Amino acid sequence: MEQEKMSASPAEERECFERVWRRVMPEDRPDCPFRLYSDIDREGPPPAQESAPAAEREEDLAQEETDAPVGEGERLQAMIARALFAQRTYRALARRTRGGAAQTLGAMAAEEQCHARRLSAAYFILSGVRFTPQVPLELPGGGDLAGALRSRFLEERREEQACRAAAGATGEESLAELYRALGDAAGERVQRLRRLLEEQF
Repeated sequence: MEQEKMSASPAEERECFERVWRRVMPEDRPDCPFRLYSDIDREGPPPAQESAPAAEREEDLAQEETDAPVGEGERLQAMIARALFAQRTYRALARRTRGGAAQTLGAMAAEEQCHARRLSAAYFILSGVRFTPQVPLELPGGGDLAGALRSRFLEERREEQACRAAAGATGEESLAELYRALGDAAGERVQRLRRLLEEQF
């Protein structure tokens, strides 16, 4: 006949565990992760660490993922807006001209659209946000073709300088390479606009 096993009560199990534990670990150590029930009953549970609400933690995590250096993000946004404005301006000017001038201005419009896409991709990689500015079209030069070309000539010179300055200021080599390429392209447009202006006289 099988002998029935007596099961110990939870209190007896705790007492037995503590007795055995004290033989192994007679003194409490700060690097030990365990605490005995009697110690907890006597001292109380350890103070709970305050944690931010779940919504705040999620917001902090999202902020970490989407944070971009403020100066770099603002610079990219401004460059995207300028490229889109230039694209629309060159396209409008191309419609007002014919022959080689129209082809040159149309090609510059396509270049600016490509630059806006490259800058937008760089901004998305940096921030995780799609940036699509609303760009109004206002032809420079008061409607005069020569005046409009002169305004774009001066703007492209400023853009070339801004791109080269951005390339020297950024700490990201991939962005510096992009800024240098855009600066070179702006310098080429300066020369093409100069030739178009020469044809006006």
